[in-house]
Amino acid sequence: MIGVMRMVSNSHDAFGYISTIFGLIGLSICRNNIKQFMNPPKEKGVWLFNHIGRMIGGYFATVIAFSTLNMHFLPTIVQ
Repeated sequence: MIGVMRMVSNSHDAFGYISTIFGLIGLSICRNNIKQFMNPPKEKGVWLFNHIGRMIGGYFATVIAFSTLNMHFLPTIVQ
């Protein structure tokens, strides 16, 4: 919602576009999680593999965001 408002009020602001895209990605992931919760798979342990994969993805996202914002002393290609 905020991303769309910023896109409408100031078209040169990249934050509005980024917020909208990440919001839509988050809504898509949430919808898939709800669908999987309502209709669970028949195989046992699927939730564990999904959970581990999401935890690893969250870890990578955190490390990449931290290194991008705080490690300016490194060359750009290394960051």
